[in-house]
Amino acid sequence: MKPVFTLLALLALVAMPAAAAPATTSTPSPAAPAPTTERAAPAWKPKAQGWAGLEEALTCEQALAVLKPKLGNPLIVNRTKGGRFEQWNYDNGGDLLFINGLLAYWTVPAADRDVLSPAEASRVADDKSVSQPPARHGA
Repeated sequence: MKPVFTLLALLALVAMPAAAAPATTSTPSPAAPAPTTERAAPAWKPKAQGWAGLEEALTCEQALAVLKPKLGNPLIVNRTKGGRFEQWNYDNGGDLLFINGLLAYWTVPAADRDVLSPAEASRVADDKSVSQPPARHGA
């Protein structure tokens, strides 16, 4: 019989009007934290548009902001199931590889290498992964 009594007591409390409800005491909320003098980091802005604006450790959104004005969206986007790797391919032959959401490697198309700064052009020329495709023999 005890469970029935508990259920009846609970129903009586739920049905009790607000004025008859037992008074509750509220605890005062803690004081608001003192304002900090630190400023928020400034919003990221690309240094340049197109391939010349890419740099390591850009996020996918930042890389798209750099490339989209001149090249549009990537033609093909490949993602691994776990999301650790993401590869973008553009129709002009350039591609980007993101690891854990940050730009790690990219290939500048041969046709666009002349728009790079001298320092960037030497980096691309020294990078073996950006070399020209092998010549066909006996074609």
